[in-house]
Amino acid sequence: MRFSYRSLRTRRPIPGHSYPQPLDRDSYKHPRPLTKQQNLLGSADYRRIDMGKPAYRRNRVGKLEATSDRCRRSLFIAALIGSLFVLSGLVSKNGHAYAADATEQPARYESVFGYGRQSIGISAGHGLALPIGGTQTPELEDIQFVYVTPRWGVGISDPLGGSSWYRGNFELLLEGTFLYNFEPKPGIAGGLTPMIRYNFLTGSRFIPFLQAGAGVLALDADLTGQSDGVSFAPQGGLGFHYFVSQRAALTGEWRLHHISNAGIHNRNAGINSSLFLIGVTFFLN
Repeated sequence: MRFSYRSLRTRRPIPGHSYPQPLDRDSYKHPRPLTKQQNLLGSADYRRIDMGKPAYRRNRVGKLEATSDRCRRSLFIAALIGSLFVLSGLVSKNGHAYAADATEQPARYESVFGYGRQSIGISAGHGLALPIGGTQTPELEDIQFVYVTPRWGVGISDPLGGSSWYRGNFELLLEGTFLYNFEPKPGIAGGLTPMIRYNFLTGSRFIPFLQAGAGVLALDADLTGQSDGVSFAPQGGLGFHYFVSQRAALTGEWRLHHISNAGIHNRNAGINSSLFLIGVTFFLN
């Protein structure tokens, strides 16, 4: 094997390892094998090494991971949130155009809430583990995930409460659920969730609501404290609609979200999380 200084530049460094100057060129004939973490390095990580920056970072459970992997996840979340804001802007623009053609009478936004009135929408956001109950275990307390949910809703009551502050109506929602877990390891879950929502009819563009429900999920996350398979997802929280036209609204939510399997599998520590969502809702009739 012919010695070449090019082999010195292409050899992958090991994090935290010091390299003394060799006494002879034979020491480069048999480079040591790569570690599992080194095989995960991409070209962006080697550019960081050339600039004297670390190619690895430790996550919150102390595991080494390539810096480029963290960057890709951050870009994915930023792109998702940015797409929702762009969609919200388009809805707002169309809403103002619709309002310009409407009559001069003030819009009755609460008119879209009532028995049999339907709506469709989609929301997405970020979930972060709450270290309470079984979620205090070392792996589960570091869970973070992206949550996407399309929904269909129908009013199951006419407005209640007369002219009181709690005047509102009940609504039944059926949500599809897609969950992508990216911390502390990749995983997915999907299922359906029925919800009951109470809308407070304020007579303005701003309609707050309370909601609760429970869904069924298929979990595939390979977590040490929570078994994969059929799981249940009780949840509840609050949110609001902000109408940008008489039939379109921006929707924001916060939920206390829980995942467990009711003991039908061996591991059932439970995953408690705080979930923030933003999206759009269209009222059909």
